[in-house]
Amino acid sequence: ELESRNLEIAFSVCLRPNNLTEKNRPLLEKLKSVGLKGIFLGIESGSKSDIQLYNKKVKIAQNENAIKLLRSLAIPFQFGFIMYNPFSSFSTLRENLNFLEKTKLGIDYTAFLKGLDVYPGTKLYTQLAEKNLLNTYQDARVHAIYQFFNKFDEKELFSLERKLVNLISTLHILPELIVFYLTEVKNPQLQQILLKFQTIFLKIRDKINELNCNFFREILNQIERGNSLKNLQELKKTFLDAKIKISMELFESYNEFKRVLNQVAREK
Repeated sequence: ELESRNLEIAFSVCLRPNNLTEKNRPLLEKLKSVGLKGIFLGIESGSKSDIQLYNKKVKIAQNENAIKLLRSLAIPFQFGFIMYNPFSSFSTLRENLNFLEKTKLGIDYTAFLKGLDVYPGTKLYTQLAEKNLLNTYQDARVHAIYQFFNKFDEKELFSLERKLVNLISTLHILPELIVFYLTEVKNPQLQQILLKFQTIFLKIRDKINELNCNFFREILNQIERGNSLKNLQELKKTFLDAKIKISMELFESYNEFKRVLNQVAREK
């Protein structure tokens, strides 16, 4: 209908990962051509036991394949992720961490912050109420980690994360998006410039992913060894300094990239 009436309407959709398969690639390509600007993907977890707890009825491989498909199509996406729940253990947190690291979703720092919201009337609410876990966790150390990340409110980081939100959403697919720009550019010099940016953004994506994941991993390791969160101030400072440095690199590179895109637009 959008195509037949030549309507220029931008829209986004919310999807489950198991709806994003190679079989649906042609449909996604069509949706993108008529105005699809982004997808919100309900990943929720990279832990098999967590996925079963949430009754998601999806496999981790389906989550991974959905991400790969969106990146191959250069469709921007955001995702839902629940790092913590009252039954979380160091094992499930590491499973989630490994998933974020493998899929490069660890570039989104907010994935390390979110805990499970449970609503009255649900089966899980009743289950937690019976175990007196509505306001606490089975493992107090895990609960402390959850609270630590949600109170990690340094002004510099908070301000930085707000600026990064939309750009990180784009960075999920930015290196792949450049492939599409390359098909539209005939100027060899401009092609080389685009390839340079593709390399730059791949490296930045890897750096941010590695930084966030290593910080979370080190917090887990320290707490599991019995160290107090109060003794991790130096670790926080090192993380913050590195995050600011990499983020500034991303902002500068992206602004330069936008100027190149203006040149690409002029040559079409």
